[in-house]
Amino acid sequence: MFTKKKYSVLMVCMGNICRSPTAHAVLIKTLKLNNMTVRVDSAGTIEHHKGSRPDQRSMMVAQQRGYDFKGIKSRPITDSDFEKFDLILAMDNHNLFRLQAKCQHH
Repeated sequence: MFTKKKYSVLMVCMGNICRSPTAHAVLIKTLKLNNMTVRVDSAGTIEHHKGSRPDQRSMMVAQQRGYDFKGIKSRPITDSDFEKFDLILAMDNHNLFRLQAKCQHH
């Protein structure tokens, strides 16, 4: 029997408290509105905010536009993320370079 693969996308910024969790929330809503099922997560290239909720200012602005941050907490990117996710999107060039360096070392 043919099983349809569930795709996965990881959004990445530095601390995983502003840009990547906002992109995470936007993508989740967009996928729901289009009846699409994709696994979405977000992570940071540093561990400084590990376990923290997204920045209150980011959430306030996004929630006013109907985006939900339920269950989103900061976490650092892990080595296994490079294997688990089909697409990893860096929120800027600095974090792209950090991701590329981390991926090359493993």
